Amino acid sequence: MKKLRLARPDGLSLFLLCLFWCLLIFAGVFRSWVLLALSVLPMGAALFRLLTPSVRRKKENDLFLSILRAPLRALSRRRYVFKSCPLCGAVLRFPRKAGSFRAHCPACDGRFPITISSKEKSP
Repeated sequence: MKKLRLARPDGLSLFLLCLFWCLLIFAGVFRSWVLLALSVLPMGAALFRLLTPSVRRKKENDLFLSILRAPLRALSRRRYVFKSCPLCGAVLRFPRKAGSFRAHCPACDGRFPITISSKEKSP
């Protein structure tokens, strides 16, 4: 007897399952058969992804995560300034607070002074 191997749930599969539950809850609240029928689509897609592990699923997940991370990255750039460590080149994140500070790089354990202006642009 052949053992059934399931793929590990990734970001896209978890998103589809959450979408399924949201549509199912809204279908119950609003007593909508249309939403109930639509909830079957993300559930079917999530089950298909879990039952068929392949390289293509990884590419789909990577595309989904790149689309999802773009708005989060834009929000992060508003609150933080990114500077490179002069000793090792690692990119470090600092709060967008004007002034001179003594920074510590966790990658090379180096310490160096940085200055952040009030209208500093992030790279």
